[in-house]
Amino acid sequence: MKCLVFCGSLLCLLSLGCKKKTNQTPRKVTYKIQCTDCYVVWEENGVQKNVQHVNSNWTTSFDGMKDSMVLVCAMNTAGTPQGVGATILLNDDTLKHAMNYCPISGTVVVADTLE
Repeated sequence: MKCLVFCGSLLCLLSLGCKKKTNQTPRKVTYKIQCTDCYVVWEENGVQKNVQHVNSNWTTSFDGMKDSMVLVCAMNTAGTPQGVGATILLNDDTLKHAMNYCPISGTVVVADTLE
């Protein structure tokens, strides 16, 4: 009986000790843009998404994982020159931000890798 208890305890300890720890803690990623009328393309956990004719009220959030790429691109579709901005927030803190005032293209791309 003692041998059975000992073996059972040993198996429990080994199974707990061999449990893999993953550093895959989700991180809240938020994309925001600044423009009056834009076409937006973004990456969300390896999936490319897009939306047309949005303005500065547009935002999207998701849980990102370590080593994943985060990317947001906004392009002016207003027909008139305007500044276009994009921001990536990580856990509500600014990770990256860019602004472009080019009257011709009016495109901004912001990208990074989650660490």
